Parts: sequence; C-alpha cells; structure tokens
Amino acid sequence: MRCVHQRRARQPAIDRSRRGAPRAARRQVITNGGRKQSSATEYGSLFQRWRWLIFALLLGTVYVRLLIYTNPDLFSADDEALVQQLAADELEVCRLVFEEIGMQLEEDQLPDANLRCNESYVPNIITRAGNSIRISHPNPGYHGFSEIYVTNSSHEPTFVE
Repeated sequence: MRCVHQRRARQPAIDRSRRGAPRAARRQVITNGGRKQSSATEYGSLFQRWRWLIFALLLGTVYVRLLIYTNPDLFSADDEALVQQLAADELEVCRLVFEEIGMQLEEDQLPDANLRCNESYVPNIITRAGNSIRISHPNPGYHGFSEIYVTNSSHEPTFVE
C-alpha cells in the first residue's frame, strides 16, 4: 500500500514535467536501472514521417495520372490534330442530335425546335411530303457535307458529301 501512495505522489510530477517539456526533451534517452534505452517514440515518429511522405507521394501520383487521363490534350503540342479532334467531336454530337430527332420521328412525335446542333443558331429545316417528314441541318457545310438529314422512316441520320 505504501508503494502505491509513493507512485501516485510521483505521477503528477512526471506528468507536469512532460506537459511543459519541449519535444526534444521527450525524446531523450530513458535510463532504467543504470541501463540506457532509446525512446520508442523517437522511432515511431520517424516511421510516421516516412509513412506520411510515402502516402503523399502516392496520392500525388494518382492525382497526376487522373489529370492526364481526363485531359489527354493537356500536353499535346500538335494544334492541327487538336482542331481535327474538336471538329470530329462536334460532328459526333451533331450526329447524336439528329439520331435523337430520328427516334422521335419514328415514334410519330414532332421533335422540339430547340433540339439542334450546337454550332447552328437557326432551327432545323422541316420538310413534309405526304406521310414522310424530313428534318435537315440548316448549315451542313460547317461539317463539310452538302446535306445532313433524318427522316421518319429511319432514325439513322444521312450525311451527303
């Protein structure tokens, strides 16, 4: 019982000295019965630093890889190839718009007037001949074609050079 009281009496003094001590003092070599032992926190903190450094490097690598994957033209130096790729993308978007118009025509619905290609500020040209409905692009020359149209008989758009 007497040892327990002595131990409790020394405990607050040790805690007070640790609380106010600088970080370097906490890493000092601990003596135990005349033998020197190095503090486990010294090695633990070094391990923590390396672990965080490796984690940050891996996270940075993943970020850079995702940046390159989502923006493949970020590091391209060929402007002509970039312009061709953008023109091909615009043509594909226009093809998808006309395919959507064709699907609506096949279901005997008249498509919305706002459903048009991005580069065209003029509404599409609607032509009716009996039961046949044909919707044409107002400016097919922008994509290098003489005609771009879709009919109610097929939802596939037709491109005429």
